[in-house]
Amino acid sequence: MENDKTDRKNITEKERHLLETNQDGPALKLETIAIGHHNIRLNVATWGSALGERIWPLAKVLCSYLYLRHDVMRGVASLLELGAGTGLVGILASRISHIPGRSVLLTDQDTRVKRLLHMNIAENFTDLADRPRCAHLKWGEGLDQFEATHGTFDLILGSDLLYTRCACLPLFQTVGKLLDKKPSSLFLLAHRERRTKLKRYIYQHSKICGLTCREIPLGDLPECLELTRKMDEVWYEANGAALCKPSCIFEFRWNLIGRNITEHTTI
Repeated sequence: MENDKTDRKNITEKERHLLETNQDGPALKLETIAIGHHNIRLNVATWGSALGERIWPLAKVLCSYLYLRHDVMRGVASLLELGAGTGLVGILASRISHIPGRSVLLTDQDTRVKRLLHMNIAENFTDLADRPRCAHLKWGEGLDQFEATHGTFDLILGSDLLYTRCACLPLFQTVGKLLDKKPSSLFLLAHRERRTKLKRYIYQHSKICGLTCREIPLGDLPECLELTRKMDEVWYEANGAALCKPSCIFEFRWNLIGRNITEHTTI
């Protein structure tokens, strides 16, 4: 992990030199994303980018959900974002949750994306005490050491994380290890079915992990519903309606029936 005490000026100079001059990545542009009354400033790649260097539509859907249903943040003392990419979801969640920055951790497995993530954190938090941390995390690997270093989390967030079946097991291994073992702990996943239908594996692996899975109805949240509708229309037009299903948000909690919540589950 980068040193959290690095000041904003040094971060900006170092990261922009690497990313904007194309020595180790694509050119960047600065975008402002409005979620309610929050304006999030993000450096995003303009070409030749890795997946995590762009803003994916489902990140906006999850942000909208968190903004409209901020009650999900109640009582949350620690927050983790998986596959954070540009950091949109984690940065917004950090702002609306009022969790101390040291208790918010944004992660990605791509080193170049992590540098961009660090830039975007600095772009939105001038006070070091309020600034979320960022770290490298590859799902399913080094989880004991990661937990020893960073602990477990009350709330885990992820958007547009799953594209292939083989990613489901490592994702839920990671969630199973890092989600705090208490009834109120929550994992929120914004997901879109693509050519590879993954819902059955999401339910299967979350159950093995000891989690209950519920699809959150978006019908009573018009803003979220409208975002997903527009996004799905574009996807259907490009790929054919037969190949994909509507986007959704999954909610995962520990299954307390016949289970000791303090036990760690091995998959």
